[in-house]
Amino acid sequence: MSIPAGLNWLCSCLPRRKRGYNLRVTNPHTLARLYETRRKAAKLLRSEFDSLADFAARIGQSASYTSRMLQTGKNRKNIGEDLARRIETACGKPTGWLDRDADSLATARGTKETIWPFNFPRSEWEELPHSERREAEEQFRIFLSIAREKKRTQKRRTG
Repeated sequence: MSIPAGLNWLCSCLPRRKRGYNLRVTNPHTLARLYETRRKAAKLLRSEFDSLADFAARIGQSASYTSRMLQTGKNRKNIGEDLARRIETACGKPTGWLDRDADSLATARGTKETIWPFNFPRSEWEELPHSERREAEEQFRIFLSIAREKKRTQKRRTG
């Protein structure tokens, strides 16, 4: 199945099969945006703790590394895939939580509002013409049906 031209952004939000949720991001600008999104979400998480040291202890990192991970600037550390999943697990967040738009996380925090499940802002989706949205939704439905079928096949083989 190939993604039609103009919908390449969809590749960056679809899960890869090998390691569960891993994102397939090939565009360096998208990757930089993902790191920044994770940094903002991690700062939001950090605000739930009394101190940086408490947050660092919870996620299993030194306070120094955690500080560099949360800062912007020359000496910052990016939050990679494995660390992002470890932070989410340690803080009781669902897989992919750090990859979601920090603005939607802040809005949904403490409310029953549904969090946007993709790693690009909802506003980008809403700016698409309806025809492109329908096409993307159809491609996503196809992806989901293939994923469900693969899961059923694996269950039959192991069960």
